[in-house]
Amino acid sequence: MPSTPFDSQKSIDWLQNNRRTFLFLSFQRVNYHILDFQKKKVVAASLSWGSKSVFMEPKVLGHFKSYVLGFLNSEPSEEAYLFLHGFPANKGNKNKDLAAKLFSELKKDAFLIHYRGLGQSQGSFSFSHSIKESIETAKEILIYGKYQKINIYGHSWGSVVACNVANEVASQTRNLILACPLTKIVLDSPVLTSLVSETVKEMPGVFGIQTIEDVKKDLLKLTAGQPWDLAPRLNMRVSIIQALRDAYTPPLDTRLFLERFESRPHYIELDLDHSFMDNRPMFVEVVVKEFERMLR
Repeated sequence: MPSTPFDSQKSIDWLQNNRRTFLFLSFQRVNYHILDFQKKKVVAASLSWGSKSVFMEPKVLGHFKSYVLGFLNSEPSEEAYLFLHGFPANKGNKNKDLAAKLFSELKKDAFLIHYRGLGQSQGSFSFSHSIKESIETAKEILIYGKYQKINIYGHSWGSVVACNVANEVASQTRNLILACPLTKIVLDSPVLTSLVSETVKEMPGVFGIQTIEDVKKDLLKLTAGQPWDLAPRLNMRVSIIQALRDAYTPPLDTRLFLERFESRPHYIELDLDHSFMDNRPMFVEVVVKEFERMLR
């Protein structure tokens, strides 16, 4: 059946006028609900006809500025999936395609976080705050859906965030996928310095009033939360996907990183670049299949 036009603004208005009411509709798929937990409202939705789904009043997940996008079933699934993007992740869609595909294939609730100052989130970006706020958000998501377990995916800088989140909610983390992981934070690394400088040129206000030196001081706060050091404590199932044409997180570094785990992660190398955008459909399929494998 063809997709039926959907007026998101009318639905938003309806929700704001009927905040205590659940609206149950029959749809084949909820493409996405964008949940702005800071503003306590649904800010956008896209729907197509078919299986039963639900619009529900959003819950406040914590006092943070991160922007959360969720793909949700009418009733919470037993497990949830959390996707954490890189920095600044301007080439892609911050894993929205991954979450959508996984929701469609596995019928599991999936959440994405846009770190403060990136994507749709307001404010200025801080490396340390992106970790702290993501940990807080993950805990609130677990409470929000009463999920038994959470499965986490992190790409590039998102792998640093993912390792810290997984370490904090280890007993509730079932699976962890790291894509092109940043295993160590080396402050004077030419790659890191260049990335920060290029981002400032492209997005002048991304760090607010912080100077490059301020950014480095911010990164110094993370010495205890580097994936290299956290790896031995990550006892959940771990899978690592590495791009072979990667100038930011070289395959050699990732291969050495494998040895840091008590139980060696499942390891996949793909002939792609760091962003995984040069053959995105294939990469999305690999990630979903890997999560499927880890669920067995």
